Amino acid sequence: MLGETLKKIREIRKLSEEYFVKSAGINLIRLKSIENNEENPTKEMIYRFSYILNIPESILLFLNLKNDKKIFKEDYKTIQPIVEELLINLIEKQ
Repeated sequence: MLGETLKKIREIRKLSEEYFVKSAGINLIRLKSIENNEENPTKEMIYRFSYILNIPESILLFLNLKNDKKIFKEDYKTIQPIVEELLINLIEKQ
């Protein structure tokens, strides 16, 4: 899930919640809601998150596709965990 992945990357990058919300222009309640997958970020937020986390926005946009009705659910379920794992592994090696 996008929220869980964002939280993992934020923690790997050692970015505090306070720093992240200030940089992203959102409040702490919204960040927690996104990281807990209770709320979906807008595309604008995703662009800001990718800049702050220094990761390609295309990956975050892909991870957020689960809410797009045009995507085949089974295909997404298969690909999504692979993309998340690759992203986390790449970031941990940096």
